[in-house]
Amino acid sequence: MMAMTKILRGLSNSVKLDEALTRILCQVQNITLHLNIFYDGKSQMHPLDLREAITSAQYSLLSFKPHQNFTTREGFVHEILRLTLLIYLGTLLDESPPGILIYDAAGEQLKSLIEIRDQHWLDSKLSLWIMFLAASVVRDLETKSYFLASAAGIAEELGISSWDDVEAIFKSFFWVESIHKETFKLVWDVLHAPQ
Repeated sequence: MMAMTKILRGLSNSVKLDEALTRILCQVQNITLHLNIFYDGKSQMHPLDLREAITSAQYSLLSFKPHQNFTTREGFVHEILRLTLLIYLGTLLDESPPGILIYDAAGEQLKSLIEIRDQHWLDSKLSLWIMFLAASVVRDLETKSYFLASAAGIAEELGISSWDDVEAIFKSFFWVESIHKETFKLVWDVLHAPQ
């Protein structure tokens, strides 16, 4: 339950999470755990069962409606988490090249919300994970540039100077090694490419 603990710890000081969203977070944690075991070749779970669990979590997120509006801290955090988890679950399916419509739509909505309310309403490490996740999959160049610039700013604010430091932070959130290590490392390399 490391990822859940880290996410909840980062949010618990500022908001009370909706019970339905907390259940979805637990569902995503369980999926992440089983996928890591599956890719290590130690899982007895059938791939179709994993696929069904991912699809079920996606439907839960699509039907989740925060009780508050986005101008409240709770409403903002609930919607940011909902959109981020939709993107995250999409990365687990690996159905097509990065940038399918759900990434672009959710990425644009994330960007709009953060621009309105400021990402500092979130824990800095959680914000960094969100920025890397979005930057790794969105196709729209303007939106991708926004997430890259935000990621660079947060990394600088946190004093992060190496990939190992970033990877250690991300492993405390939702992280499937065989999926996210390569895609997130590509984002890091873009941020540190010679100008």
